Order: sequence, then structure tokens, then C-alpha cells
Amino acid sequence: MKRETNESIVEAYIVDCDSPESEKSDRSDKSDKKGKAFTIDTGLNFLNHMIETISARSQLDISIRVQQKNYNLEHVICEDSGLTLGLALKDLIKKKLIQGIEGMGDATACIDEAIATACISYELRANSFIRRNCPASRLELVEDMKQSDLAAFIEGFSQGMSATIWLKLEEGKDPHHAWEAGFRALGLAIKRMLSPNRELKNKLACIKGDIL
Repeated sequence: MKRETNESIVEAYIVDCDSPESEKSDRSDKSDKKGKAFTIDTGLNFLNHMIETISARSQLDISIRVQQKNYNLEHVICEDSGLTLGLALKDLIKKKLIQGIEGMGDATACIDEAIATACISYELRANSFIRRNCPASRLELVEDMKQSDLAAFIEGFSQGMSATIWLKLEEGKDPHHAWEAGFRALGLAIKRMLSPNRELKNKLACIKGDIL
């Protein structure tokens, strides 16, 4: 998946870890069937870490590269990375819908003193609701980036995927831990959303019926 605007060029690829295209055990030498190496390089270290966290918890292999064009803006990196990854995941969802998937998933995750919950539903409705309940998640910065830009990443992710995402950062004294708990929960929720359900072949996770 490639998305290019006047501000950035973002390339993102997502495959199942159990796919022939994926070799999760050796990230450094891994490449897809087109010879592209699987790397996560957005230019922001903490965003790279959070995307890698989604990859590990969802058991999806994620590759993303970001190139900025006219402006060097962290907000653009986060929003455009989220949008492009969301589009890439939407492509994978469409393929899996043929055999049927749950279409929705939720999870709770923790790291040390921090705990968070996430819920995701694929119904072709793009919404994101982020509740930064713990004080650490309301500080301006986390590592090398603004916390508001992490929220922009998730908002873009939901838009690209056409899914509703709820994320609640409930407890945490360290902003790094608060957000990592949130991204762990989001990755697990994605994994559960993609789990097989043959009763829902070509159907959304709602009562609207078949996908036309």
C-alpha cells in the first residue's frame, strides 16, 4: 500500500505472521515476495516502537516507511502513517472476510503499573474515541514525540481501516508505559477481530447482512 500527498510518501505492508511471505523469527533478513524488506521506519523512535508493539500483539508482520516532502512535521508523520497502515489492514480484512472473521475484538493489557483497554469493530464506519484517563497520558510528551500525535496516529488508523476504535489508558505513572499498555491492547484486539468465524463469510460484524 502506497499513499502519496503533497506532504508525504508512505509505503506500508501487512501480512499474517503464518503466511509464506512472513518469517517472523528473523526480522533483520525478512522480505516479502516482492523482495521488500520488512522494516518499521517512520522517523520517530517511539512511534516505531508502538507500531512494532501492534505487530507483536496482533501477530501481523508490519512494514512501513515514511518520507516527508515539503514539510518536516511530526503530526503529518503520525496521521499519514496511521491512514496508510489502516488502508493496508483494510485490504487484509477484505481478503479474510471471504472465509469469515469475527470482525470485532477487545482486550485489556498491562505493563508494570500501567493498564489499558481497547475495542475495535470493522463495520465500514470510521470512528476513534481515545480516553486518556491516567495523569501520565495527559502530559505533553512521551519520549521523542507529542502524545497528541499518537492520538492522531490512531485517528488516522481508524479512518484508513474504516473501523471504530476505542482506546482507554486507565492507569499509569509513566507515559511510556501508559501508551505501550494501550498499543498492546490494540494489537490484541486486532488479533481477535481477525480470528476466523465461518458463520460470518462475506459479512460485517453487525446485522446489516452480506457485503455488497
